[in-house]
Amino acid sequence: MKTRSFALLRLLGRRERTHLSRRQRERRRTNRRFITVAVLAFAVATGVVAYLAPDRYPIVTVYMQPDCMSCRGWMRYLESRGFRTQIGAESEWPAIRARFRLPPRFRGLHTAVVDGLLIEGHVPAAEIHAVLAKPHHAHIRGLVVPGLPNGAPGLPAMSTEPYVVYAMQDSGLMRPISTHEHDMQ
Repeated sequence: MKTRSFALLRLLGRRERTHLSRRQRERRRTNRRFITVAVLAFAVATGVVAYLAPDRYPIVTVYMQPDCMSCRGWMRYLESRGFRTQIGAESEWPAIRARFRLPPRFRGLHTAVVDGLLIEGHVPAAEIHAVLAKPHHAHIRGLVVPGLPNGAPGLPAMSTEPYVVYAMQDSGLMRPISTHEHDMQ
């Protein structure tokens, strides 16, 4: 009978239980406790680091018309260069432009806000990163690429044209900060 039950256990993939000494049982129990404590400590440490670490990927909230494909192309462009994007309510779009006092002649197809900085139009990601890296954004209220220039980031174009990126100072003054003459994609 014992032989049959052992064969049955072996078929089921189980070993017959052997008697362990008290010392062996305590060693196993200690090992289990150590592993449990180590796993819990690792989980807590990982959670604390994730909570305290600054977010590496800033969130860009984009205000645009829902069917604007070039705006979505610009959002994909930003995502590929270290930003997270989200779409803001279209109804808030005029209020955002008014809050930043954006002159009508500098308007683009979309308006975005990242970390309190206004982004108007198809501004290159490198320009945004550069301003965000400066303390207090170096008194820059926003970055602007007016209109819809061919070859700007996120725009598929057969030909490109030079375009200017403007910095809108806290005083409201618009100052050109860079000119791009090639495709930034």
